[in-house]
Amino acid sequence: MTTWTVNAETGATSTYENFALTGFGMWGKRQLAIGPQGIYELGQDDDDGEVIEASVSFGKQGYGSNRIKVVQHIYLGVASAKPMRANVTVDG
Repeated sequence: MTTWTVNAETGATSTYENFALTGFGMWGKRQLAIGPQGIYELGQDDDDGEVIEASVSFGKQGYGSNRIKVVQHIYLGVASAKPMRANVTVDG
């Protein structure tokens, strides 16, 4: 099962796979997700000791024209002191 979320302030979307999540909430500054198996705390450096893998896809964007578009800059930030690795795959 995949759960989609939308940040009400920024419009940013996130997906959570393999969890039957039914709700989200905050407790102080802690971000929580609720599902049939219990409550999960989001925003950690790992998932019970496992590396968290993330991906970004810009999809096919025409922006109202058939001309070729190029993403010239991508800025990455992380709120962890641990190292981060980024792989970039291009098509064409």
